[in-house]
Amino acid sequence: MDLLNQYVVFTGTLTHFTRQQAHALVYALNGKPQTAVTTQTTILVIGTRPVNLLEEEKPSKKIQRADTLTSSGQHILYLTESQFLALIKDIFLSKQG
Repeated sequence: MDLLNQYVVFTGTLTHFTRQQAHALVYALNGKPQTAVTTQTTILVIGTRPVNLLEEEKPSKKIQRADTLTSSGQHILYLTESQFLALIKDIFLSKQG
């Protein structure tokens, strides 16, 4: 398994790698990194967000766009950074075996 035909978007702060490294990783696994959620997006990886006690917490614009698209029938897989790392690990392990 790899990320062939998967369009991947990252939102929030990633703790294990930079955004540039994340995009390179997706590309190396035959996926297509995107900077914005579009009708092609298939995976949205959600990093952390800083807490601001003075503002109401609301989803990022990328999450809001993905929610709109999924409610219109598009399938987008939402993953936490940890879930994405587990997926990447599984891909690497399957390539070795």
